[in-house]
Amino acid sequence: MPNQVVVYYNYGILLQKLNKIAESETAILKAYTLTPNNQRVINALIIFYQQQK
Repeated sequence: MPNQVVVYYNYGILLQKLNKIAESETAILKAYTLTPNNQRVINALIIFYQQQK
């Protein structure tokens, strides 16, 4: 993963653990827009949306 993607990905996971849902989604989606074929980011989005149900 490029450095910028790693930062957004890790930041999104951290925000999710801090229960900052909207900010977490924004960060993970930013990582996704930078590397839409990155399986790690896709998995993070899947887990994020599953936990929101």
